[in-house]
Amino acid sequence: ALEDEFNVTAKSNGQGMQTLGDIASYIDQLVAERDTPAARTVAPRRFSIRMFLKVWMRRNCNGNKASKMTTNPKRTAWAWTLATFFGAGFLRPGPGTWGSAAALLLWLAAARWAHLTHAELSAATLLAGILATLIGIPAASIVAREAGKDDPSFVVLDEVAGQWIALAAATPRWQEWLLAFLLFRGFDIWKPPPARQFDRMHSGFGIMMDDVAAGVYAALIVLALRHWL
Repeated sequence: ALEDEFNVTAKSNGQGMQTLGDIASYIDQLVAERDTPAARTVAPRRFSIRMFLKVWMRRNCNGNKASKMTTNPKRTAWAWTLATFFGAGFLRPGPGTWGSAAALLLWLAAARWAHLTHAELSAATLLAGILATLIGIPAASIVAREAGKDDPSFVVLDEVAGQWIALAAATPRWQEWLLAFLLFRGFDIWKPPPARQFDRMHSGFGIMMDDVAAGVYAALIVLALRHWL
C-alpha cells in the first residue's frame, strides 16, 4: 500500500517531508518507479493522492507543531513587557546598566517636572521601587520559566526597582543622584550578603531581591554621606 511505502521511505530518510516541493518530488518518484520494467511484473498499485496527503499530514504536521512550541514558546505579554522594562533589557551591552539608566531618567524627569518637594519625591520614588518589586517577582518568575533560564540577563525590572530604592535617598543635586547610580551599579555587581544569597535562589523572588538589597546598601551610603558631609 502507498501508506506502507511512505512509512518505509520516511524512516529511511530519517525525517518527514516538510514542503510542497517534497510532496511533488515524492509523487514523481512513485510515478517513475511504476513505469520501470520491474514494476510492470508485479501487480499495479493503487495511487491515491488523498491517502498520500493523509499520511504526510499525520507524520509532519503534528511534529512541526511540537517543534514550534519548543523553539517559540508562547510569551506572557505583560510579564515580558514589564520584566524587560519595555524592551530596555534587550539593549546591549550591559542590559542591567540600561535598566538602571532608564530608571534614573524617569526619576530625573519626575524631579524636574513633577514639582514635588524633596520629601514627596523620596516617598514617591520609594513607593515606585516597592511596587516594581512586588510586580517584578511574578513577572520575573514567568519570564525565567518561559525563557528556560534561571536569571535571564534581559530581565531588568530588578535593576529598575533597586535603582529607585537607591534614588529614594538622593536629592535632585547631580552629585547625589550620580552617586546613587554608581553605588547601586557597584553593589549590584559585587552583591555583598545577603544579595549574593538572594542571587543564588534562582527564582523570581531571588531575581528581584538581590537588586533590592543592592539598592538599600546604596541608599544607606548616600544618606550617611549627606549627614556627614
